[in-house]
Amino acid sequence: MLVLWGTPYRRRYNFKLSNGVMSKLLSILSLAILSGCASQPLDDVEIAKVEVVEDVLFYEGELNEESINIALDKAQGHQIKRININSPGGEVTSSMMFANWIRSNGIDVEVNEMCFSSCANYVFPAGVNKYVSEKDFIGWHGSAHQKYEKLPDPDAEKSFQKYIAKARVMETKFYKSLGVNSKLPIMGQVDGYSCQVHDEWGWYYSVSDLKKLGVDNIVLTDGHWDPSHYHSKKLCQLILPEKV
Repeated sequence: MLVLWGTPYRRRYNFKLSNGVMSKLLSILSLAILSGCASQPLDDVEIAKVEVVEDVLFYEGELNEESINIALDKAQGHQIKRININSPGGEVTSSMMFANWIRSNGIDVEVNEMCFSSCANYVFPAGVNKYVSEKDFIGWHGSAHQKYEKLPDPDAEKSFQKYIAKARVMETKFYKSLGVNSKLPIMGQVDGYSCQVHDEWGWYYSVSDLKKLGVDNIVLTDGHWDPSHYHSKKLCQLILPEKV
């Protein structure tokens, strides 16, 4: 499995991004393997906190098959209109399947503190409307289409290549169905951009730049959202030209 997140983080995701956001986010990112992606087994999966309140599905934690199945089971019999999510990311194909369910059911996505990695790659753009408050952080650091180092074990490499080929096909279809630029989750690794060319672990976009990539219908619940104050030596703002 390919897991996109900052780290195998084993605790509740009660992030307080208004104060000390960078220290907490960097503690997650500091254990990242490779350039923003980690390929690892989910032997010790932490089940996300999931609940349904009226027409809102609340999801707090890692994105993995087990937790997503629980979320879908709880959603049965409810007319879910919005996903309220706080997640550092997780397994790629499961996240895409969850995102496809969100879009096919016409559901909105509301970020609650953090939406990073696979959450930002797939869940966030899948929302018909995307609700973001001033305190929220949304960040990217790679996807199934990024470059990977060859694994030393031949059998592991063979299995990985089979998995990544499937994930890449899914990802291509996913972004095409949304009308989103497929470079959204890897733009910071492309030549010509500074993010992740050196030591940076991830990046974020402005609302206007997200629109250039096809991520639209972003609703700013506080009337404004400026993620630039999350800037650090390890996270940078990726600024796009007028035409992408």
